[in-house]
Amino acid sequence: MMIPNEVIEELRKLKEDRPADFIAIAEQRLKEARTDQLLQLRILYEISSFYNHQQSNYRKANELAYEALHLAQSMNEKVHQAKALNLAGVNHNFLGELSKARDAYEQGIKIMESLYELSAEEKSILASLYFNNVTLYKEFELDESRLQYIDKAFKLFTEAGNRQGVARCYISYANNYPGIRKTEKAIEYYQQAADIFRELNDKRGEGNSLINIGYQMCLKGEFESGISLVNEGVSLLENSGSAVFVTNGYFLLGICKRLQGKYDECTALFQRGGYYTGNQSQL
Repeated sequence: MMIPNEVIEELRKLKEDRPADFIAIAEQRLKEARTDQLLQLRILYEISSFYNHQQSNYRKANELAYEALHLAQSMNEKVHQAKALNLAGVNHNFLGELSKARDAYEQGIKIMESLYELSAEEKSILASLYFNNVTLYKEFELDESRLQYIDKAFKLFTEAGNRQGVARCYISYANNYPGIRKTEKAIEYYQQAADIFRELNDKRGEGNSLINIGYQMCLKGEFESGISLVNEGVSLLENSGSAVFVTNGYFLLGICKRLQGKYDECTALFQRGGYYTGNQSQL
């Protein structure tokens, strides 16, 4: 008999320790769970997350997110529908399908806001939907009502004890709030995020925080320290396997070199970032 929590723990360890074996074993566990639909959902989330985080294959990740959504709908599982919509929104965003991402997030938010007495996990799901919606609206018009989503997300992540979510909100405050962006307060928030991500061994989160700290320092003319931090952040992002974030890291490093007057290095870094964009798996 399969014990759901043990199966999920096994798959999460595989992602870290033996990623080359993950897909084959996860698909086998999915077949074995054919009589347990809730476990099927959880396995689908893990596989979708693997294709997103480790492989940067957002189309495949999205196929699995929608497979999970359809299964959750057939089960009338509202929370799982919202969780699958959140995964779909993230993948649509990475694919540049911004309107589809917005629709997915807003459908998920509507579902979660209709529920009462949310558990800690459910609060994290709603908080993540709020957070991702704000991140998406950097590409659209980000008005004051959208900024309030960051406050809602921060409150829910804090109540749920979700430190990774809290760290993500610190980055969002630094990126989006007019009174914080490009100030010492922004660097303070990025540093708080980096410290939390480091404690959680979240290389992608820590790397993203460090490149932002370094970029802010370069804007102030502190090039040696700033570029060193951006390089450290890019190295962490490369090790995390996230092509989109690596691309952003090289882009910001290129801007730092341009601000420093090193135009040849700037051009080379922009080209290297383009290499990463063009070599994501089957976008």
